[in-house]
Amino acid sequence: LKISTAQVNATVAEWQAKTAQKAKELLTRDVKTPLTIQASDWMVTSDWHVPFTDWGLFEKMVMIAEKHLRRPRRLVCAGDLFNMDAFSNFQHVTLPANWSEERSSAKELLSYCLGVFDEIYLLTGNHDARLMKWSQGQLESDDIFGMVLTNTKVLSSRFAYMTAQTCNGLWRFTHPEGYRQGRTVLAQTLADDLQMNVISGHEHHTGVTASKTGRYVACNIGGLYK
Repeated sequence: LKISTAQVNATVAEWQAKTAQKAKELLTRDVKTPLTIQASDWMVTSDWHVPFTDWGLFEKMVMIAEKHLRRPRRLVCAGDLFNMDAFSNFQHVTLPANWSEERSSAKELLSYCLGVFDEIYLLTGNHDARLMKWSQGQLESDDIFGMVLTNTKVLSSRFAYMTAQTCNGLWRFTHPEGYRQGRTVLAQTLADDLQMNVISGHEHHTGVTASKTGRYVACNIGGLYK
């Protein structure tokens, strides 16, 4: 199989044009509505809990994406990028990491990801919302994530979920408010209620199964924390 330089350049130009159009669409989006993206290849993660991220798991995630995802590569952190114990209402047993440490660690991780992924989506989890509550609503999710990194390839949402229309159906990536002791129980319920496949963080469980009706996929994806 012979591929000419002209063919390669044409393919690259087409990909760059599509990426530029996608960036334009994202920059003009309605921030008051949850994200809905039409694309099939995703790396969906959750619960990084910076600065307590497990670097070994993080590096393995990136390696898998480089090997298996087609361009453009898309990364989702479905809530709890941060830990934010310093802004928690719970009583501290040990001295929590300060906001400066969390910002620095998050910037290092996301900057590394920008070298691999073409689009990064950050959803707001309950830990991320701690600073929003502490500021009594003066800070929005865009403000908080923007303190870490500003890049057109990184898109944040005030919502705890987003929807992806893929070649394998409709998927909800979510950081639900609820919690269940059993693995995938909440994800199964959400999948049937929403009538779509569900990938869920927050509970720190791992598991994949069919929804109770058998019509949808229900996943718990654990986290990248230590």
